[in-house]
Amino acid sequence: MKRKNIIMRSAAKASLTILFSLSVLFSGCDSYLDVNDDPDAIQENPGVFLLPSIQISIGSVVGGTFALHGSLWAQYYNQNNTANQYRTVIDMDMRANDGDNMWIEMYSSALSDIQKLKEYSLATETFDPRLNLIATVLESYSFQVLFDAFGQAPYSQAFQGQVSENYNPAFERGEEAYPLLVTAIDQAIARYRNFNPDNDATLSMLPEDDQELDLIFNGNMNTWIAFANSVKLKLAVRNLDYAPDWSKAIIEDLEEQGNYLTADAMLDVFQAEVNKENPLFAQDQNLNTTINLVANRTLSEFWTNNADPREALTYYANTAGNLLLDHGDHKATTATNPNNSNRRPIMDATRPVYFLTTSEIDFFRAELVVKDIIDGDAKALYDAAVKSCFARVGSTAAVAETNFLAAGKPYAFSDTPEGQLRDIGVQKWAGLANVNPYEGFIEVHRLDHPRIAATSTYDADPPQGNEGAVLYLPKNTVLGTGYIRRYLLPESESVSNANFPAQQTRATDKLWWDVN
Repeated sequence: MKRKNIIMRSAAKASLTILFSLSVLFSGCDSYLDVNDDPDAIQENPGVFLLPSIQISIGSVVGGTFALHGSLWAQYYNQNNTANQYRTVIDMDMRANDGDNMWIEMYSSALSDIQKLKEYSLATETFDPRLNLIATVLESYSFQVLFDAFGQAPYSQAFQGQVSENYNPAFERGEEAYPLLVTAIDQAIARYRNFNPDNDATLSMLPEDDQELDLIFNGNMNTWIAFANSVKLKLAVRNLDYAPDWSKAIIEDLEEQGNYLTADAMLDVFQAEVNKENPLFAQDQNLNTTINLVANRTLSEFWTNNADPREALTYYANTAGNLLLDHGDHKATTATNPNNSNRRPIMDATRPVYFLTTSEIDFFRAELVVKDIIDGDAKALYDAAVKSCFARVGSTAAVAETNFLAAGKPYAFSDTPEGQLRDIGVQKWAGLANVNPYEGFIEVHRLDHPRIAATSTYDADPPQGNEGAVLYLPKNTVLGTGYIRRYLLPESESVSNANFPAQQTRATDKLWWDVN
């Protein structure tokens, strides 16, 4: 049977990232893939069967190479001077194949399976707007990740090969695609509202047998609606400087609803066993050495200067020297930084992959209040965001409030709009370390905070507080005084798609929303 063959191939398909050589046979997700118990289970419910593999595939991208590169470029992590695995990445010496594994994983696994799930959810015999909404939100989220990394990608014409024999889909630019992503979410929400107009409790959940297959929200459709709104908010705020009228209309509608995430959207299924670990842990710690990555002086020193407890929750103390490397100083000699003397990041095999956090929502909304786009209490939103950032990584909201946010403390909200936007940018950057590092890197460019100095020489006596946060050029940069902003368009697509853009992008090219 054709449908069964398609699903069986999906079940057997190994993920292209290093972590997910385990494929979708992730035993930490209970027994939903144990077809030895019921050989007809896949045939009976192929659509729902795809959901966990879709979520794991997206998680492997967001929490794998994107997290690695984001940690290096946002200056959370550093390349060790006694290893060489990531030297070209931290030097910003980018190649066209550096983004291949994320691009291929997204298109051949996550997004491809999302198309199958959407088709299944809208077919007459398996019609279920709940699944369609979940699939559409995950699709828009995934494309947002791709457009913010590469600037352009096939969207409208993607996955039409079997329908129209178009195996060379045209690329769309992010500025063209963002509105389409929001429209797709709106259409899926409307379809779900028609299905469940009275918000019936039973219809607001996936069927009981299918709930465990949703590894993010356990089949709770009210939470999926909140996540959908939160993704729309992210798209609107990020596009605000480029398309203010479009963004403001979306934001106004969202604020009228007031329905955003109240808990983090995350994939929390990882275990401290080989092939079941957090993607970044698996990708880095299963190499021939576990000390490729070390602490970055930039973030570590910012936290230390402010006596921030997150420093000790992010980096191991090192009794052999406890040293720090300047950003990108991988050519430091062993005379100054001997073997095993540099501080190392705390890599946790069980750490969740965060798709979108409540802190980010609060930071977005605080920014909008400061810019006089929505009503509200910017300080309260900022404080809530910082407190949840502290709590998320193992400190407490009380510590943040008493020692850092109170009047006169290092992270207290400033009095002027300029200072307030700096505070939001700096604390968002700090709060995304070990959470969603690539988002931290992107937001540095959008918010222009922390500022990026045109030098690799550190300030010997930086001020305390948010004012003291500065990013520096890598010691061995190949970009002069420029700083990386995006990936090159992927080499894998250039050899397989006749509609690949005629001109390759440059790593320093601004993304469309970065208009300042």
